[in-house]
Amino acid sequence: ARQVAPLPLWFLDYLTGTKADAIVLAPPFRGRQLPSSPVVIVSHGLGATRMSYSSLCCALASHGCVVAVVDHCDGSAAVTRFSDGHVVQFNESCLRGGARRESKDFRHSQLVTRVNELQIAYENLRELAQRSGHWMKDRLDFDCCVGLGHHLGAATCLAACVRAGADQTKPRFQHLALLSPTMEHFLQEDVEFAASHPLPQRVLCLDVPKARRPEAEGSSAARLRQILLPMPEERRIMVEMQGATHLDHSDLAMAVPVLRLLGMSGPAPAAETQRLQNQVILNWLERGRRGQPPRAAPSITSTRRRQASASDTRRSW
Repeated sequence: ARQVAPLPLWFLDYLTGTKADAIVLAPPFRGRQLPSSPVVIVSHGLGATRMSYSSLCCALASHGCVVAVVDHCDGSAAVTRFSDGHVVQFNESCLRGGARRESKDFRHSQLVTRVNELQIAYENLRELAQRSGHWMKDRLDFDCCVGLGHHLGAATCLAACVRAGADQTKPRFQHLALLSPTMEHFLQEDVEFAASHPLPQRVLCLDVPKARRPEAEGSSAARLRQILLPMPEERRIMVEMQGATHLDHSDLAMAVPVLRLLGMSGPAPAAETQRLQNQVILNWLERGRRGQPPRAAPSITSTRRRQASASDTRRSW
């Protein structure tokens, strides 16, 4: 993690003392008959882990979603620990960009591995939902399955849907929530396929100014626009959270407030930024379950990228 965010070791030691607003192994609610729960599968970003998004995941779970977060084993996680004690450390090659063929091949192989891991998570949830006596039995709504990813994780969820289209298989995700996606791992031919075969999913893209790339051909931002803009407007919405950075999507900015002083997170309190993000995602998901289009506000531009701040998003969403 220090290689991704250049922080002193004592900053990272501080994280071990942070607590999430949740109860470990809490029994599921077994009161009155409840409607089936939406399924959210989360893919973490570069240098993060499955525990990096507790605020967002707790908010989703508190509103009736069943949330599964994947620890990816491609070397992009800060560290991945298996139940048998095996450990996969962060791979420094993840930080080496460039246009060389070996760099492109490595990044693409990461994306393929990550997509496969999302599919394994999905199939495991399917199996649990059919297992007699398990609390998930008949309680998961796989017709409302959300792929939610941050940075490289957003690209992973997007790639899973592009692959389903290319393979002509039923997509596992009906909704995509993309947080500051990076498109460096996509091959140009995959981008061109997605541009010519618009995604059938509903897509919410929450971006931040510092995560935007130059609009040159082949850049990350241009590739994302090439995929999303051919979609019908009622199925996609692109939101820009002014003043935030890509770290504000995760728990890190809340756990280490001094990041604001270092300019690594936005000037607004991290908890407020997280609350705003969670509210936007929850409202977008609820409207999707009701079959309603995204609620547009007057400040959305022709590309439907909303210029959002904490105050006006509260008012408009």
